[in-house]
Amino acid sequence: MFYNFGRKIQCRDFTDQFMKVIMKTQQYDEGLDLMKYYRAWLNDPPKRRTVYSLATHFMEQKEYMKVRELVEAYRNNWQLKLTPSIYK
Repeated sequence: MFYNFGRKIQCRDFTDQFMKVIMKTQQYDEGLDLMKYYRAWLNDPPKRRTVYSLATHFMEQKEYMKVRELVEAYRNNWQLKLTPSIYK
C-alpha cells in the first residue's frame, strides 16, 4: 500500500492513528497486518500502548496464535523497545 506515488508517509503519529482507527472499526486482523508490514510504507511503528491494546483484545477473544504473531512482529522490529510487560 503506497501513498503519494510510492513515497513513504513522513508523519510520526500516522501509524498509531491508523492502528487506533482499525481498532475502533473492529478490523483487528488488519491491525495485525499493519504491525507485520508497516515498514513497507510507513517510517515509524505504532506506539507500544496501542500494540498492547490489540494484544489484549486477541487475548480476551482467546486467539492465542494471533497474539503470538503480534509479539513476533513486535520482537522482530528494532525500532520498538522490548519490555517485560509484553510477556505478562
